[in-house]
Amino acid sequence: KTVLVTSLVFLAACASGATRHGAESKPSPAVVVLSEEIPPTDAGETRREFTVPTAVAFALEQNPDLQVAAHRIAAAKQEVEVARAAWMPTLGVGLDFAYSNDPANVLMMKLRQRDLDLGPGTDLNDPGWQTNTRVSVTAGWQVYDGGRRTNLTELRRLQVLLTEGDRDAVLNELKAAVIDTSLAVFMADEFGRVALESVRLTEEQVKMAATRHELGQAQRSDLLSAEVRLAQARETLVQAENARARAITALRNLLGLRADAPLELVGTGEFHVPPVGVEDLVDVAAANRPEVKQAADAVRLAEREVELHRAGYRPTLSVFGSYDVNNELADFSFD
Repeated sequence: KTVLVTSLVFLAACASGATRHGAESKPSPAVVVLSEEIPPTDAGETRREFTVPTAVAFALEQNPDLQVAAHRIAAAKQEVEVARAAWMPTLGVGLDFAYSNDPANVLMMKLRQRDLDLGPGTDLNDPGWQTNTRVSVTAGWQVYDGGRRTNLTELRRLQVLLTEGDRDAVLNELKAAVIDTSLAVFMADEFGRVALESVRLTEEQVKMAATRHELGQAQRSDLLSAEVRLAQARETLVQAENARARAITALRNLLGLRADAPLELVGTGEFHVPPVGVEDLVDVAAANRPEVKQAADAVRLAEREVELHRAGYRPTLSVFGSYDVNNELADFSFD
């Protein structure tokens, strides 16, 4: 009995260890979920080919930041129109209807209607119910406001320039990112070709070292050294392939493509830029960088804000006119 119980305990322990080992060898749930979340590539989806210029153009069309910047520019331009509208005169039309038995209101209604009659039997304390319909047309115009409208309009215009500068900065950053990433892909391709050739040459060296070792013309250490160089060459090849895959993934992200979308860069990666001397680089950058222009526009905008606040100390002058027609039954006879 003792032997039997001991054997059963031992078998149970072995089964438990095998179960734990089998569970540890399975992939973790996080890895399984992650692999399921990646959408498979459609077999019928064609591979998209880009050169560096076409990749830049495609990124500019698809980038959402540029679309947001375009809407911000449109909104800023509308603010300019709102500021300019302050120069225009105002015109208003109104219609009021009143029904009251309050003595004061009834008296004023009859006076406005040119229908006041204080003949015998009139009781001003109990005039009864009275209706009044009034149509009014008003017009106004601010002749002078101390410079508020001028400064506000210029301030809104400068805000448009600042918003356009934001868009240009995004353009430059996106162009530079696409070009840098494309060049990284081409560079990874070159490194990959060099690494692959190095692997092939090292494999030949391993074969030669193995043959010489079998013939007794080389030592075992020479063969091991060649095999070490082969392992290093293969590692370099894997690194080059990994660098290219990362660069392609970054380029897909910039172009707004799916993470597994087929993508291939064609061409040499060379592009021409205007000839600029080294001594002129700073001047060219200062003249073309949108950040420099934005800084100058920001200074002018701040100056306009100061002028706008100063205009608050100056008086304003406005003209106003109104024409009213009052009638009891709303027949609008111009009495």
